[in-house]
Amino acid sequence: MATFEFTTKTKSSVCSINNGYFFTFSNKLYSLSVVALDDTVLRAMSTTQIEHNFNIDVDTDIIIIDSVTFTGTTAQDLYDSLETLFFLGEGGGGSDISAHHGFFDYNDTATSAVPITLLADTWTDVPNDTLGAYTNLDYVPTGMSTLMDGSTGYLDFSELTLGSDMHIRIDYTVTPNTNNALVESRYTLGNGGGIYSLPINSKRLDSGSGIPYAADKGSFYIYMGDTNTLQGVGKLQVKLTTGGTLVNNGVAIQIYKK
Repeated sequence: MATFEFTTKTKSSVCSINNGYFFTFSNKLYSLSVVALDDTVLRAMSTTQIEHNFNIDVDTDIIIIDSVTFTGTTAQDLYDSLETLFFLGEGGGGSDISAHHGFFDYNDTATSAVPITLLADTWTDVPNDTLGAYTNLDYVPTGMSTLMDGSTGYLDFSELTLGSDMHIRIDYTVTPNTNNALVESRYTLGNGGGIYSLPINSKRLDSGSGIPYAADKGSFYIYMGDTNTLQGVGKLQVKLTTGGTLVNNGVAIQIYKK
């Protein structure tokens, strides 16, 4: 039996088994014991000393921990997988999961001075020089310094790893030349022959022409699921059904680095 202690500073981390049993690790100190009686028992005990056991069918069950899929066949495999994620061992080693979380907030100045021109029915790259007064790089993940090329406004994934992911909040203002225009947003990802696009949102601008409309600032999800995405860039692009102009206020990006 191997026993570890850990703390997590995230809101919660979820350990689930595909037969429906689950256990949520929250902001407390737990001990986790992987019991190798018959390679089928995962035992978790909280500081309240309430024990939680889960029977695991190592031939069919998949255990998912912080979006990492475990496909081992023994309790030792499970132990090895868990150890690398968020555990502090009895010897004091291990890693702190909170160090891999953070955010980048990049504000633009160039388009506020000179708005970019949008041609009708044409996808247009949205630049971001990262030089705005409200750019905030004080809370980036450990080991990272940048996530954007200020010369283009493209997301730069070179400091990330496979399995990393992010939530993105865009913030721009578009002014159409005619009423009832449709504005669409997307991110173009990948590189070479593997370029692909993910739509973010679309919005009808029906309050009149010459009026600035704010983008819908919903959260958009991107993950580094393959080398094509990881080795490429992320291009924010906007299209109007009519001519117009765009001012980019900036983009905030929450990161989980694997």
